[in-house]
Amino acid sequence: MQSKIQLRTAMWNNLAGSIRCPFCEEAAEAEEGAIVCRRGHRFDMAKKGQLFMLRRPASGGYDDELFAARQRVIRAGFYGPMHEALEPLLPEHGLVVDAGCGEGSHLIMLRDRKTFSGIGIDNAKPGIEQAAAADSRLMWVTGDITSMPLNDQAVDVLLNVFSPASYQEFKRVTGEDGLVVKAVPGPRYLQEIRQLTGEKSHSSQEVEEGFFTAFPNGTVQHLQADWRVPPERTADVMRMTPLTWKHRGMLNETEGPDKLTLDVRLLLSKPL
Repeated sequence: MQSKIQLRTAMWNNLAGSIRCPFCEEAAEAEEGAIVCRRGHRFDMAKKGQLFMLRRPASGGYDDELFAARQRVIRAGFYGPMHEALEPLLPEHGLVVDAGCGEGSHLIMLRDRKTFSGIGIDNAKPGIEQAAAADSRLMWVTGDITSMPLNDQAVDVLLNVFSPASYQEFKRVTGEDGLVVKAVPGPRYLQEIRQLTGEKSHSSQEVEEGFFTAFPNGTVQHLQADWRVPPERTADVMRMTPLTWKHRGMLNETEGPDKLTLDVRLLLSKPL
């Protein structure tokens, strides 16, 4: 039986010709348990098969508790309508990258629906560690989405879900034939939690303007759904979002909302 490192090495080998060093941009290839570039930069795989490709560790950010709670909520089905909308956009047997993947749950759920090669990239090491532990079918990288370890036009679909973006880099790795899909929250997204915390409704107008400046021919798909929160996921709903961070200690996590609103706008880089 192959180890996770052997499995991941084989996956990276399948991307031969598509990999480059994120530091020097030279061509790179997979060796047993590592990615090595022509200039000698070497990125060893950790025990679970994930790669660390940051020049220095990222500071701050999300913690293990938030990632674990988010993972359970996603697996329970809250984002199911979004995954259903994304499924037909994904290629069979192509390369899908989730830039800013967190703990990787969206990419994992999409991989359950369709067969593709997938890479999740995030600068949060705890998130990538959880992703690698949860799924061995995909490749996971602690890295910088502004400098991804992929050649020009290597990616068929790039996902950017509720995460900061780097449109210049996204354009580089997808080229004219690839598709960039950015998910941003609509005004009613998690409105039940906002009501509990007193947070104002979120506007994604500025983010959308930035996207369509980068992709003038882009389009929008808007979806909304209500989700009945299972009692065993109530505390997770309260822990999975930064909306509650500054209110911890003041909120009773066992008395969270029994219903949650999904309101998402999918920004597509080109019409389909």
